[in-house]
Amino acid sequence: MQSPYGTSGSNWKSSPETFGWTIDIPSNSSATLSFPYQDGRQLREGGLAVNTATRLIKEGRRQWLQMKAGSGLYHFTLGAKAN
Repeated sequence: MQSPYGTSGSNWKSSPETFGWTIDIPSNSSATLSFPYQDGRQLREGGLAVNTATRLIKEGRRQWLQMKAGSGLYHFTLGAKAN
């Protein structure tokens, strides 16, 4: 998709065990990302645990994990925590 700052893109896959999302945020841009969340899940980017500020949002029985991201190409996964 073309934006005023360049091309942006998004592609996701979901299964009962894992949610995966690849997102491309153009240069000089930022985005607020929201992930479907269940207790006991770990958000990772490029295989590493996300340790930046995230916010848990509850809407009825649904929960969302929200975070801000700057420009770049990201490969997020949300799945079971590693033991």
